[in-house]
Amino acid sequence: MKHRAEKNQGSLKIPFRRSLQFKFALSYLALIIFVLAVMNTYPVFVAQEMVFKAKQTSLQNQATIIASAISSLGELTSDGVSQVMDMLDENGLTRVIVTDRDGLVVYDTEEEDASTQRYALIQELVLALKGKDVYVWSYSGGAFRTTAAVPVMYRNAIIGGI
Repeated sequence: MKHRAEKNQGSLKIPFRRSLQFKFALSYLALIIFVLAVMNTYPVFVAQEMVFKAKQTSLQNQATIIASAISSLGELTSDGVSQVMDMLDENGLTRVIVTDRDGLVVYDTEEEDASTQRYALIQELVLALKGKDVYVWSYSGGAFRTTAAVPVMYRNAIIGGI
């Protein structure tokens, strides 16, 4: 009889959900899901960063080229800036605003008549008039908006901003 009791204890089955194999399988599955999630999200973040850097470089280069071309005027007038802007390619730019050193708009691609004597109260332009290169991006309404502003220099003096 003692022999039979030992035999019955050896045949007790542990439910699969409580077994060591199930715990290992679950651990491996969790590890695989984690690795796949990391492998799929990391490239997205890297690509996003590359796109933002490329956009920043492109926008700042365009603003610098426009500032360089306009700086040759010495004095920013509506007619002079319009002539220079007609020669430049503004491809890919939605809006270009050029101000004098006081922030008075002398050229705006959205305005037909720049002689309305209005000031550009845009934070990026204010910083550009202080001598800083500025790049800002934001996300709103399902779209990204990027803005770059640079000072227009003539003989080491700020004569305006773009």
